Amino acid sequence: MKAVRIFFDTNVLVYAHDESSSFHVEAATLIDIALEENEIQGVIAEQNLIELYRILTNSTVMTSEPLTPTEAKNLINETYLSGKFELIYPTKLTLNKTF
Repeated sequence: MKAVRIFFDTNVLVYAHDESSSFHVEAATLIDIALEENEIQGVIAEQNLIELYRILTNSTVMTSEPLTPTEAKNLINETYLSGKFELIYPTKLTLNKTF
C-alpha cells in the first residue's frame, strides 16, 4: 500500500508541540503516524520549518513555555529533518500550482 502524502501546515506543527493547545492531541497523533508508520508520508515546506522555529521560541506567541533556540533547533532536526518527512522548497512551478 502506498502512503498518502499529507502536507503539514505550520499550525499543525505548532499544535503538535504546544501541549496547551486544544488541538495538541490530534496534531501530535498525525505527526506520530507520519514518523512511525507507513500510512502517511509527511510533506513540509522549508518555510513551515522557519515559521515553526520562530513560533516555538517566541514567548508572546506560545501559549505554553517557549523553547530555547537550541531546543527548537534540536526538535526540528530530530523530528522533521530526520528523513521521515519530505521537505519541499518553493519554486515558480510550486507557486503557479498554488495560485
